[in-house]
Amino acid sequence: MATQFTFKLPDEPGSLATVAEVIGKTGINIDAIAGFSINGQGIITILASNAETAETALKDANVNFSTQDVLLIRLQDKPGQVAMLTRALAEEGINLNTFYVTMTGQQVIGTDNIARTKEIARDFGIV
Repeated sequence: MATQFTFKLPDEPGSLATVAEVIGKTGINIDAIAGFSINGQGIITILASNAETAETALKDANVNFSTQDVLLIRLQDKPGQVAMLTRALAEEGINLNTFYVTMTGQQVIGTDNIARTKEIARDFGIV
């Protein structure tokens, strides 16, 4: 498992740069990043190579964020893989709330039941 950091930032030049600089100054790598803008607000999710150090640096810099435990998986690069996993989660009543890709090609998934999600992923051999 990994820790995802989520930031709600102003949708303006430099907002993400400020967060990335705080993390970068610690020597920590950003392993995954996803983001979008909605109604004038940027929503950014980041996985850092050292979550504990990143969290301390962000707090020290007074950057607002939330965290969530997420699972790193590796789906095969072939049709139907996302459908297979998301259908299995749906059949268990598990809600998927984040899904994106790391810099190295792993998928990041966050759900409302990460322990059961890990079991399902393990059954498919993707954890």
